Amino acid sequence: MLQFEASPQPELLQWLARGSLKQNLLRAIRLWAWLHSLYGNKQHRLILDEPFTFADWRNPFFNKNHPRGETVPPLHDSNCACAKTVAEWILYPEWNVREFQWRKTLQQHDEISSNELDEWLQQRLFGVTRRSLQTDLHILAELGWLKRQETKYYWVS
Repeated sequence: MLQFEASPQPELLQWLARGSLKQNLLRAIRLWAWLHSLYGNKQHRLILDEPFTFADWRNPFFNKNHPRGETVPPLHDSNCACAKTVAEWILYPEWNVREFQWRKTLQQHDEISSNELDEWLQQRLFGVTRRSLQTDLHILAELGWLKRQETKYYWVS
């Protein structure tokens, strides 16, 4: 199986954004986090059977009390993955992201203002609808990171 251990560098995020990084920054960072949950080291990778479905991924990724509806989940549990902010995801010490340099590169890359970036960093990365997460999976398949067969997904090697 592939191993994904890349840090969230602006160049990688630009590739994951598939277009304007400024418009798709949060999704690009979320796709990066998805890749760690699917192909990361043992600390970050979820243990899933193959093939897997969205629900197979969702259940170990979020807490068991994570809402299952179609709306953006409210802040229901500070320990649920949906509660973590963008900053908590990307500034995790293991990624070795130097915040000042990362911000500077990102701002130069797509003319993102400091205020915009500050706002994005405080948003909950996985505080999105089920449909958005399902779209993330489709994008990963389009990018070649997964094979999709109806509602089931397979790893690539």
